[in-house]
Amino acid sequence: MILINFIITYVWDILNFPNTIAGKFTGLITNGRITNVQLKPPLGCSFCMIFWCSLIYLLIGKYAILPAIALSLLNAMLSKVTLYTITLIDNIIDKIFRYLDSVINK
Repeated sequence: MILINFIITYVWDILNFPNTIAGKFTGLITNGRITNVQLKPPLGCSFCMIFWCSLIYLLIGKYAILPAIALSLLNAMLSKVTLYTITLIDNIIDKIFRYLDSVINK
């Protein structure tokens, strides 16, 4: 379930994949007049997608409905923490590479 959280947070919040695909599809349909599309929940919201994917995953795994809903909501509540963690790791790695680049190019 944590893997579901990381994947959806990365794809929805960092890569902005659903809005990009929706913008390209809308641009194709409208001959390029409309390309800036912001999807609304449940498709445009990583919190909603994490909840629904986790719930479906747990229900397929034959968990009882109330614990499945509780675990799915808990997993979805961690989406912001996951986003901040991924961003922090990305910034740390970026700073390390910039430092190594400055040391190598001296």
